[in-house]
Amino acid sequence: MAALTLQTGLTTLTTCCSASWEIDQWGKIRRQSEAARAQIVASEEGRQGVILTLVSSVAGGYINLRALDRQLEIAKATARSRGDSYKIFQDRYAGGVISLLELSQNKSQYEEALATIPQLRKPSPSRKTH
Repeated sequence: MAALTLQTGLTTLTTCCSASWEIDQWGKIRRQSEAARAQIVASEEGRQGVILTLVSSVAGGYINLRALDRQLEIAKATARSRGDSYKIFQDRYAGGVISLLELSQNKSQYEEALATIPQLRKPSPSRKTH
């Protein structure tokens, strides 16, 4: 440490400065620098991992929603088809071609098809949006 004192009149000015360095004999400073760089790279990789997880989660949710929409379309088409079939069976029963048992079985199939529609429309905990 070097000091310089300068006195002029009533004012005293003192300046002091120091300089030091450390010999990086065992590579400590270089290792710390490398560790800091590795930490930065790891942070960036972590950020990219979070983004990838988020994007895949959104994509998965979208695919699931599309699949549920398709299942609902199929359930509605099935119910329409079973309803048409039930009308035909009613006419056939009225004409004496089929028995009450066959009509009841067909009606049961129609009602079963109708019952699936509300289940597909009902939001499950995994389909709720916040």
